[in-house]
Amino acid sequence: MEAVMEYGTGARVPKIYRVGDRFVASSKKVPGGRLIKTAGKTGTSQTGKKGERPHAWFVAFAPAEAPEAAVCVLIENGGSGARAAAPVAMEILAKALERKADNFSRVQQK
Repeated sequence: MEAVMEYGTGARVPKIYRVGDRFVASSKKVPGGRLIKTAGKTGTSQTGKKGERPHAWFVAFAPAEAPEAAVCVLIENGGSGARAAAPVAMEILAKALERKADNFSRVQQK
C-alpha cells in the first residue's frame, strides 16, 4: 500500500489545530456529566452562483487531547460554518461519545 502522508504527520494534527490561528475550541457537557474539549475547523465554500449563500462546513474531533470520535458536517447553502455546521457537529460528537461511554459501561458490568 502506498503512503498518503509522511510517517508521524497524523500525530501532529491535533497540535496543528491547537496552535492554528483559526482554531475553534469549546467544551460541551455530554449526558452523564463528562466535560469534553473539542478541536476543529470551520469553513465556507462559495457556490459560484450569484446570490447563493456559501456552503457551511465544520470538521472536528473529540476529546482534543486523545481523539475518540471525528465528524465532518457540510450544510449546502448554510452560510457560516460556525453558525450552521458547528452546532450540528457538536451534537453528533456528544452523542457519539455518550454511546461509546454507555458501551464501555456495559462491557465492564459483564
